[in-house]
Amino acid sequence: MDPSLWSQLHYLRGIGEYSRTCGRWTVTTPRLRSLLTLWREQGLHFDGALIASEDEEVVRESQAVADHVVGLDAGDSDLFEAGVHVDDEAIGRMAAEYFLKIGFPRIATAPNPHGHPYGARRLAAFRSALAAHGVSIRPDFDPPKDKLRLTEEYIEWLVAEGLPVAVFASEDALANQILRLLEPTGLRIPEDIAILGAENTEEVSMFARVPLSTVDVSHAHIGFRGAELLDRLMLGEPVPEKRVLVPPISVVTRASTDALAVADPLLSDAYRYIRQHLSEGVTVAHLERALHVSRRKLQRRTLEGWGCSPLQMILRLRIDEAKQLLAHSDRKVDDIAAASGFESTRALLRQFKQMTGQTPSEFRQQQRGRERLTS
Repeated sequence: MDPSLWSQLHYLRGIGEYSRTCGRWTVTTPRLRSLLTLWREQGLHFDGALIASEDEEVVRESQAVADHVVGLDAGDSDLFEAGVHVDDEAIGRMAAEYFLKIGFPRIATAPNPHGHPYGARRLAAFRSALAAHGVSIRPDFDPPKDKLRLTEEYIEWLVAEGLPVAVFASEDALANQILRLLEPTGLRIPEDIAILGAENTEEVSMFARVPLSTVDVSHAHIGFRGAELLDRLMLGEPVPEKRVLVPPISVVTRASTDALAVADPLLSDAYRYIRQHLSEGVTVAHLERALHVSRRKLQRRTLEGWGCSPLQMILRLRIDEAKQLLAHSDRKVDDIAAASGFESTRALLRQFKQMTGQTPSEFRQQQRGRERLTS
């Protein structure tokens, strides 16, 4: 495993957390494939190995020096004894739900030019979730067979049926390609084209021209669950399933979708106002005064456009904010309640349990792997 790669660094954090929890592991992290070959030639042997690679040769070399091998989001290979994977279908569903709750009038997808199976699963689940709500989207753009990157042809296809349009890309790298292609066009992000990626890849986000909204995935939790699975195998215990799926955390909203230009300007203004004043404890009454609209009219328009009441949208965004703070900070639950706009910690605990089925502490432990999970 190569700790210089962003996702693998986070895998190692999860593995390290599990190692400290169980207290009986000695861990080494070879960065070069040649080390595996050298160890095999020297007769070195290990109780287990965690592999974040789909390369069959790497897997075979690992099997030659370890009794048990577990894959970390390493494709659909049957070579592994067991594996932990991102729940790709859950990513697609979460992306669809995000666009649905905003009420964007046109929705499209970015193609999957490399034909990755995980990309196909995410896009298929995205379409299915939209279809379940009676929302149809355009047929996929079919890139030229010799092109492994998106080109201007895709942008022409994207705008052909009118603006604004919201785009889901199955990974952040593809979303960033779209951002780059849009630079010389004069099209506004997100007012004309809103873009949502997947995986919350820091190495992409750091260099994106516009901060990228994305479906957040906990790679550290994948590492933790993989280590847990490997430990069971090394102890001779049965594993509950060969393929363990880790769901995404939530959508991280940044500038590429934050001012979503929905068909109804009132809803766009309402959504933006809620996000801007979330930590201040925004209420429906605040919305009414800021937007100069009656409660009855606001209720009717949000039900038509968002499929929920303004209060329900406020609660959803508060819970989304709390999820991000729980997963990516060490702040106390009391502080997170205030930062998310809840009037009290008790209110956060009640709403969080009602909307997620977990307490905030349980959610944090699950995402960070701070306790040994059982199936």
